[in-house]
Amino acid sequence: EVVRYGVRAAIESGADLIKTYYTGSTESFRRVVEVAAGVPVLMSGGAKAKTLLDFLYVVKSVMDAGAQGVVVGRNIFQHENPRGAAKAIMAVVHEGYSPEEALKMAEQ
Repeated sequence: EVVRYGVRAAIESGADLIKTYYTGSTESFRRVVEVAAGVPVLMSGGAKAKTLLDFLYVVKSVMDAGAQGVVVGRNIFQHENPRGAAKAIMAVVHEGYSPEEALKMAEQ
């Protein structure tokens, strides 16, 4: 609810895009996307996930909710294979890969 309120306030103030935190589920993030009323919503990468697969599930969730993309730092830069992590994230966002399929890309 707090994230939705913040997004609504940003939209009413004329924001051209929204970068916000993951709300914990596809359904709750979908409500954030809906309140954005067509303004692109990007998920902030947030804290470092335990595993890349865990993070890919979050990325898949926000994309399924209607987000336009993700803004990722530490989940790429602090990964043992940053190039592979970036490729996997892009595969989920741009190609619709499942987290498991994308993880295989990171391991190549």
